[in-house]
Amino acid sequence: MHDAGKTIINTAGGIPALVALLDSTTPEVQQHAVDAIQELSQNDANKRAMIADGAVPALQTLSDWSTPLLEKDAAQALKKLGLNRTVQWIVRIGCGLLAGLVGGLGLYRWLVRSDRTGCR
Repeated sequence: MHDAGKTIINTAGGIPALVALLDSTTPEVQQHAVDAIQELSQNDANKRAMIADGAVPALQTLSDWSTPLLEKDAAQALKKLGLNRTVQWIVRIGCGLLAGLVGGLGLYRWLVRSDRTGCR
């Protein structure tokens, strides 16, 4: 895919739809979404959009609990987004701590549940 095409997908609002496909119950759909994320992640603006739209937690889940090929490809997609295993672990711990800290302040729904953090 040409760089212009990668940019158009983002500016046309395609990234949230693509990230949503990661939550499909069909492994083939998930695989195609992971493949597309790997391709589109060559563009920095796309990387930022994918992270902001919740790709990290969805890819983490797929990298831990899926078919062997999908687990490998999801882990590779996380690397292409710039997240190694250590950073992924920190994000998971951080999401749990964030939920606990802001839950008592009434901010949980606004901050965490609205995906402003990338936590799910």
